[in-house]
Amino acid sequence: MKYCVISWPYRDCRMEENRLIDVLDRLSPTRTPEDLWQEAIRIFSDSGSDWITFGSVFPGDLPIIQTSVSASLMSDYMALGLHRADPWLVYCARSALVDNLVVGSARSGDIGYPVQQVFEGHGILRASLFPCSQMSEAAGIVVYARSRDSTQWLASSSGRAHLQLLVALVSSRLRPYRLDENNPGRYGRARYLSPRETDVLRWLAQGHDTDAIAAKMNLASVTVSKHLASARKRLGARTREQALAIALTSGLIHL
Repeated sequence: MKYCVISWPYRDCRMEENRLIDVLDRLSPTRTPEDLWQEAIRIFSDSGSDWITFGSVFPGDLPIIQTSVSASLMSDYMALGLHRADPWLVYCARSALVDNLVVGSARSGDIGYPVQQVFEGHGILRASLFPCSQMSEAAGIVVYARSRDSTQWLASSSGRAHLQLLVALVSSRLRPYRLDENNPGRYGRARYLSPRETDVLRWLAQGHDTDAIAAKMNLASVTVSKHLASARKRLGARTREQALAIALTSGLIHL
């Protein structure tokens, strides 16, 4: 199967499929979440993007946001309370279509006007939201353009098609960080679980003990115990029950 992948600055649709494989290799799941995020920033930068933001939110919760924008922009964004009811995250919950924003085009009273005001004050000319929601989680990646070349690229149909593919790849490998409301412009680490830790906690949530989980996963009981201990450490929990509660309420596992 041939994939249509466009490489900046070339604006055609004839790049070979090994370009896609290269992106997947750069997002290797063996890397740490921080390494994956830094690689994602470089991938989007290589494709002509100046900044990116990855946001997600479950109904009734505050958003989790990971971003490469300046700390001063995020400080302004949070000072206005936009992170509590961001219209774009609301949009992600009900649409899969790319939403394009030409900064300066909105008028006072428009739902996106406060966001545009913040963007304009920090030199952003254009931004596009690419929804990537999964299950009940509303999620999306915003790509920002601050230069003329980046703005033209983001405005083109070929540019958006390329970026849609990158968004799909990145969102399949990453979870965003959580904003620290007490320190605007700083970002706390998102809670993160390995695939094995996720599996053992999911079985634990269904009422299985260590031996039963080991049998279901074809692992030694001591290995299951190690995964549970690792999950407790990652989540800052004292017991496996507390780790399970944190994982459920944080949306890290779903029943």
